[in-house]
Parts: sequence; C-alpha cells; structure tokens
Amino acid sequence: MSPLAELSPEQRKLRLQGIGASEIAAVLGVDPWRTALDVFLDKTEQAEPIPENRFQRWGKRLEAVIADEYGERHPQVELVAPGTLVGEESWMLATPDRLVLSESGERWGLECKARGLRMEDEWGDEGTDQVPVYVAAQCHWSMMVTGLTRWDVAVLINGNDFRTYTLIADAAVHERMRESGRRFWIDHVQANVHPPFGGDSGPHRWLQRVYPTHTNEMVAATPEVGEWATLLQVHRAAIKRHQDDASKLEAQIKEFIADRLGVEGPFGKITWRHLDAAEVAAFTRKAHRRLLCQFANKATD
Repeated sequence: MSPLAELSPEQRKLRLQGIGASEIAAVLGVDPWRTALDVFLDKTEQAEPIPENRFQRWGKRLEAVIADEYGERHPQVELVAPGTLVGEESWMLATPDRLVLSESGERWGLECKARGLRMEDEWGDEGTDQVPVYVAAQCHWSMMVTGLTRWDVAVLINGNDFRTYTLIADAAVHERMRESGRRFWIDHVQANVHPPFGGDSGPHRWLQRVYPTHTNEMVAATPEVGEWATLLQVHRAAIKRHQDDASKLEAQIKEFIADRLGVEGPFGKITWRHLDAAEVAAFTRKAHRRLLCQFANKATD
C-alpha cells in the first residue's frame, strides 16, 4: 500500500515534499516490498491506491502496544510521538514511532515493529544491532533527520517474543545514504523522470495503466532499443534452455529413484511420490470422512 494513502491532507502534503525514513530503503533498493519506482510514483502522485492489508492494519494497531511494553521495561524514560520531522535539507523527512526522553537528559529514537514467526530469522541476538537491512536504513535515516546518534528497535515476533535492538550513528553510512537520497530526489522526483526499472512486475503494471490503449502505428527502433530487443531475445532463449535442462535433469533423477521414496547425498534429499488414480480417490474419501466426523462431533457438542 502507498504510505500516503491513509494520511490527512496536511500530512500528505508534507510527505510529498521529501523522502521519509520508511521510504529510504526502497530508494536504496533494499526494501523487500517496495521499489524506488513505487516511491517515485507516490511523490509524483501517480501511484494507484491499494487497500490496506491485514499486516499493515495490525502493525499500526500493535505500535502502541509495543511502545507501552518498551516503556514498562524502561521506566526511567518518557516516550513521545513527534509526528513528521524535517532534517537539515528540506527533502529529508522522518516520522519516528517514538522519541525517547530519559531522566538523565539523553535522547534517542524508537521504532516499533510487529513480525510473524516466518520472519524471525531476519533478526539477530537481542541487544545487538542485527536488524533487517531495511529496518536499519529506516533507523539511520531517522538519526540523520533528528540529529540523534542512537536508535532503538522494539520488535514483537509471533505475538509473544519481545526483543529490543540498538543502532548507533555511522557518519560514513549516513553520507552515502544522504547522497543516494539527494540524487533520487533531484534527478527523478524533481525532474519528473522515473528511476531505472527493476525486475519486478511493478513497471509493467504502471506502463499498462499509463498506456491503456494503442494505435496501429509502428515506430522505428533506435540503436539503444535495438540493443534492448536483442538482449531480451538472448535472455528469453536462455530461460527456455534452462527450463528444458531442468526438466530433463528432473526426469533423470525420477528414473533413478524409480519406485523408491527418494535419493540423498551431499546436495540434501530429493523425494518423488506420485499418486495413481486409486490412491487419489482413497485420499479424497478419507478427507471427506474426516470432515463429516468433525461436523458430526460439533453437532453433538
């Protein structure tokens, strides 16, 4: 979903004026869900609204819960939600989940995350800075905007595993991020020139929306387009060749396994189990019986 879709008109206007901490990972090419093109379309108001999904909905709802737990574990601090902040350069923005104000006068930031069990491996040992790279990018950008040198991350994994991590400012990292952000903002957003396409499906969806109909006119190729077309043919032929090779190797391995369960070696295990028509029918009958039993048990409860 576009991060601008659920904002008030005032918030949206401010967010259109720069790159936010939640967007810098996409600009840098390290966001697993969004790309630089997505950010460009947001900033130039070309993005197609996408309904909020359940992960985003619960992530927003759990932010306060996670922040409260962090506060209970750090009773000597006060947590403040500051809204959207502007950095030294007007196009550098951040909307921290919380700013942390300690009794000693120290200040740092806090991001609150909720993640499912399947994403647990992305997170290292608690107390370290071993967070996913896209989260680290968000924290470092927030440090650049606020001028703070420490940023904590509180994450709730699988609804019951609460962890905290601490990141410290790195001047070299910040300078590289600032330069990449500046180039994106000036060369693409302000110039209204989209960034290079990636290999995902986003550019195709956008192009189909921009050019929904076509004429019958053919246009002569430039040398650059001719090179693209040649490379496209080469890559498509390579994909077909690799698919054919993979299919042949799969058949050879199946023949070696024959009627046994599988084969194992230094590569791990490969199994092959096919069901004939009778087995499929028997499996279906068993599944139907289990469902009928479940309904019958519920009816007699």
